[in-house]
Amino acid sequence: MFDRLHDELVEFDGSANPAEVWFAKRGQPILLFAALLERAKVPFTWGLMTQGQSPELDPNPVRLFENLELSAGLILRIEGDNTVLWQVPPQRKGVALGTLPDGTGGAKVMLLEEDGTREETLPRRGLGEPWKNFLHLDWTVQPDGSAQVVGTWSIQTLDGMLLRRQIAQAPAQQRDAFVRQVVARFAPGVDLSDFTVVDRDQRGAPIQVRFEGTRPDFLESTPTGFKADLRLPNAGLSTGLGPSQRNWPLAARFLLKDRFEVSVTLPEGWSVVGGPQPFVEEREGFLHRLDIAPEPGEPWRLEKTFLVRGMWLAPDEVPRFLERAAELEREEARPLLIQPLAAETPPAPTDPEEAQKESSEDSD
Repeated sequence: MFDRLHDELVEFDGSANPAEVWFAKRGQPILLFAALLERAKVPFTWGLMTQGQSPELDPNPVRLFENLELSAGLILRIEGDNTVLWQVPPQRKGVALGTLPDGTGGAKVMLLEEDGTREETLPRRGLGEPWKNFLHLDWTVQPDGSAQVVGTWSIQTLDGMLLRRQIAQAPAQQRDAFVRQVVARFAPGVDLSDFTVVDRDQRGAPIQVRFEGTRPDFLESTPTGFKADLRLPNAGLSTGLGPSQRNWPLAARFLLKDRFEVSVTLPEGWSVVGGPQPFVEEREGFLHRLDIAPEPGEPWRLEKTFLVRGMWLAPDEVPRFLERAAELEREEARPLLIQPLAAETPPAPTDPEEAQKESSEDSD
């Protein structure tokens, strides 16, 4: 039934009156959707949700009916056999059924039932999926210093669903320009050879781009081998949150959810002898983690998780936090140190006569 609304309606803007929406083929469909649910005898409950977000992002939200202009309005609670779906009024087409806006997890809902009201909390995904930025890069290094890459980038939130719809409707030239901007940001220096927008026309799918290319300057010579700068995006937390010396707290009432996965496959016999070291920095509303898997004979692997969700710091905590953030940013930016295959040396002769002969030839 939710898909039928997408098929029948031109857009989700305008009147919410079910009859007007149905006959005009345009408008806010939440009341019409509820009427269809009721007609099909699908159990649901109306609720009222306070505007604002989860308690971490908005610790002092406007209470219901305290300010009618800031009251968020309606939400549907749809009960299934083994799960519960929450549906807010969809503002634009392209979003899957039951997709909540990012940051609403933990918000309170007043459910309007026949025998009164009760309060329930919207499901909280917490620190983790769906990712605002997900990046996976598989590098294959060549002996000439270049590297081929196969990558995937996606935005897995509601914003990613809306972006996919925009890209699907855009001309091919604009899609090409969009992908090149993505690759330039998340894999700078790559000469793009091929790409595809995955599930481009699938309703409710997030934006996902797969791409292939070559970075000619992946390796840089050093006196003992090579180094490789992975050039992963830096959150810039150490410089983006204002001065470290302050008389006021740091209230990061926003969401950042990034996940980067990188593998580097070297030519046979080559090895990684240095690079970023693993670390974990975690506090309430914040996680910065770097995992390294340098297994012998296997591709070198890095996994980075960077999450901010409503972190709050007292004034005297800010300087040390920003110093530590800068340390971690420098650590994750360290280049890989790569040792190529050592030149083979001929085995020492074991026959005395042969040894004497080679010694004479060397003297000559």
